Amino acid sequence: VFCQLIRPSMLHSTPPGRHAPTQSGRDPARRPFPRINRRERPALRWIRAKESKAAAPEQATLPASIRALMAKRETVRRTIVEEAQRYDVPAALALAVAWQESGWQQGVISHAGAVGVMQLMPATAEWVGDVMLGTPVQIRDMRHNVRAGVRLLAHYLAHYDGDRARVLAAYYQGQWATDHHGIYPVSRPYIASIKVLERLFDD
Repeated sequence: VFCQLIRPSMLHSTPPGRHAPTQSGRDPARRPFPRINRRERPALRWIRAKESKAAAPEQATLPASIRALMAKRETVRRTIVEEAQRYDVPAALALAVAWQESGWQQGVISHAGAVGVMQLMPATAEWVGDVMLGTPVQIRDMRHNVRAGVRLLAHYLAHYDGDRARVLAAYYQGQWATDHHGIYPVSRPYIASIKVLERLFDD
């Protein structure tokens, strides 16, 4: 009877992780970037180049191909900014995470089963709804998805005193793994890419 009264997500004291690597240190279920169409690949190659060169903020500008994609997804961008303001999360950070995760697309589903704009695993969304929002998260609804993902970022920002690297590591590999094992090597390209994007969105 006791087990029937406890929802699975409530058994976790921290958000479930998405991308725990295998013993080889590789994550078989996750690519550094979401599945994208051919037209978006040059834009993401540009981000990777900036990441590898550690471009300074004043040297980096968004190319026209990325700006055009963002303009088409303005509704999602506004939603991310609104939810970032709601939970006192830097808008540039929330926008960067969402772009890295899904390209601001609600229809993206990863090989690992992460869903939507913020690429939330169902168990993570359930945990956020139970523990942080006090209401169920409809993971396939764009507003719900963004709200839960941004609220999770707010939690990590508080937990890690704003340390961007650990905040992003926790979002990618899980809080428990970050607390106990630090930042996995597989997470570092993800973190570096989002830092580049955050600088761009902060301009």
